[in-house]
Amino acid sequence: MLVLTLPDILALAWQRGPLSMSLAGRYIGRYLDYQFIVPNSNELGNSWFVDSSARYELGQSLAPTSPWLAKAYVAVGAVDLLGKTPPFSYGGVPYDHSQYDIRGRFIYANAGLRF
Repeated sequence: MLVLTLPDILALAWQRGPLSMSLAGRYIGRYLDYQFIVPNSNELGNSWFVDSSARYELGQSLAPTSPWLAKAYVAVGAVDLLGKTPPFSYGGVPYDHSQYDIRGRFIYANAGLRF
């Protein structure tokens, strides 16, 4: 029997040369909503969220001997890739901010140099 508690993460990562990728599933277990404002029987959780990312080390491929560009990289990723909406909560704000992110799907890209 597999028991997942609040929260658990199942992740896969892969790297080959300058490219690396990851995929993570975050599980929020079932729990009873906050009771301090309005007594209720609302249950939250029992949901999965998927995050992903990819990174390419540009410097390794394009300029491995350059002292300035050898550690250049680009990265892209997504938090809550499936765009799940947080369930309603009676905890003072309309969602449980300790477990959920109101932004929903968040896609990002960045580039940088490491010294």
